[in-house]
Amino acid sequence: MNAQQVLDLLKKGNEINLILKNKNGEFYVNHKTNTLQNVYSYNFVYGVYGDLLNESKIDSLTHSDDEILQAIEKFLENGNLVPLSELPKIFSMTYV
Repeated sequence: MNAQQVLDLLKKGNEINLILKNKNGEFYVNHKTNTLQNVYSYNFVYGVYGDLLNESKIDSLTHSDDEILQAIEKFLENGNLVPLSELPKIFSMTYV
């Protein structure tokens, strides 16, 4: 999926949680919290969360679709977005 397709999917209003996985199969997590960096949609709020961004969170409450699209593009430059359901119980983490 490209960034525009991801944004269109998020805007449909379904609950979505896509996590960022690099080419080595490692999942990106945030330094301070070790939480997964993700692209999400929940209750008609959608956005991008993670240390890869200048801000830790860019969402539809406070940002434009263009800003969210740019954040998704930045994520896709660093890996692939996969559904949270594909996260194994034991996984390798990586940081930005």
